[in-house]
Amino acid sequence: MPASHQPRLTHTPPASAAANRTDFHQPDRRLSRNRSIHLLCYLDRMTRLLSLLLSAALAFAAQAADISGSWDFKVSSPRGEHTAKLTVTQQGEKIAGSFQSERGDFKVDGAVKGDDVEFSVHYTGGDAPTSIPFRGKLEGAAKMSGRYNAGEAEGNWTATKVATQGS
Repeated sequence: MPASHQPRLTHTPPASAAANRTDFHQPDRRLSRNRSIHLLCYLDRMTRLLSLLLSAALAFAAQAADISGSWDFKVSSPRGEHTAKLTVTQQGEKIAGSFQSERGDFKVDGAVKGDDVEFSVHYTGGDAPTSIPFRGKLEGAAKMSGRYNAGEAEGNWTATKVATQGS
């Protein structure tokens, strides 16, 4: 068929649609504004909820673990392995207690922050009183380990919580 004989494909909208053509292409501003307000309120609520959850998670994570109780303590030194009994009480992050070894019973003080443990054993025997710092990490509720430095002697330590009767 010659181009002049091809039917023209056009669509003429009905008269009522032509009258509303402008309204069809431009959204109702009231509906758009209401949706925007609802979306902003939803986003605000979600932001507040996420902030609250994040704050709670950080507070829980920063809370010091309670290491109160008795611990079987093992120290590795250049002279071999030594065992002791560590007994600790805890209030907040602060710890206090005693360290019983073959050399005697010595005072302990320190702190627990999250899973970080730091304490000093205060030896009173020998030439002069001395404090030996121990630093380590909790490995669950019943184990901790780390390093100590006693001047020229340094090494590793481990501690396992002694199970109490009834647990």
